[in-house]
Amino acid sequence: MQSRPNRSGVVAFAAIAIGAGALLGFAYWPQPHRTLEFSGLILAAILTSALLMQQSTTMGWATMPLSFVIDFTSLLLLGPNAAVLVATAGTVAQRLTDSQRSDPPRRMLLNAAAAMLAIQAAGLAHRALGGTMGQFTWPGQGVPIAAAVLGYCFVRSVSAEIIVPLFTRQPVIRSWPKSMLR
Repeated sequence: MQSRPNRSGVVAFAAIAIGAGALLGFAYWPQPHRTLEFSGLILAAILTSALLMQQSTTMGWATMPLSFVIDFTSLLLLGPNAAVLVATAGTVAQRLTDSQRSDPPRRMLLNAAAAMLAIQAAGLAHRALGGTMGQFTWPGQGVPIAAAVLGYCFVRSVSAEIIVPLFTRQPVIRSWPKSMLR
């Protein structure tokens, strides 16, 4: 018998996460006067995770889910630290809406850690090449954004095909360099 997702738990979590985002925004974190954007991105991450079931990280990591757009938007608008909170809210909402609980909690934590590391790597690559947050001048920001996407994909590839299998005692996928290039 299939169990249904706990909708009241998702709604409660969404209210808490958006409220925390608003409080952080009023405290001028991650940036002054970005409270609505920060709270809106948290809401978008929760909605995309709650309404669309995403694939497991190890099952087709190269197919970017819709949450990637939300996470990457928060990275470019608010920076890597805020993007980590947005991605974490989406990951928790995905876990709360998974009626099958198909992944054990350990795998969910590894997937969340991989997403956080990938966002931090993308933020580092973006900043290292002179990327700016919020105020974009095109095409000058194309190279830092492309580097951020490559950094994100590299860390997701390594974590999905090497690190997660090691921690879950599964065989390491040896063809990860080929899939990374693909």
